[in-house]
Amino acid sequence: MWGRGPSAYDCWGLVRDVMREGLGVTLPSYVEYADSVIGGDGERVLMEKMQTLTCWESVPIEEARPFDVIVLNIAGHPNHVGVICMDKQFLHVERGGESQIERYKSRRWKSRIEGIYRYCP
Repeated sequence: MWGRGPSAYDCWGLVRDVMREGLGVTLPSYVEYADSVIGGDGERVLMEKMQTLTCWESVPIEEARPFDVIVLNIAGHPNHVGVICMDKQFLHVERGGESQIERYKSRRWKSRIEGIYRYCP
């Protein structure tokens, strides 16, 4: 079972808790967007919104640092997120899975990076 946490997370729920606990930043839930999109594609809609918010700035992959949010393309859409946690690695949870740390420049993820964003208080 996956969801908003802390007993089970989806990718956005994990990002929200890490940002809240690590930086004191409260991010919105994507639930408000999910109902308005056919197929419950709320994560994609939220990430598109996140990219246009003024409190986020896009950063080059070479400048990624802990607490930056990485947006990844899965199945042709930007619908997965994680948090940079250390040099060239990010924390994320895949649908139905456990949280894990992986290299974002790995063969699996490098071509899927849509962007890396830093919260600007």
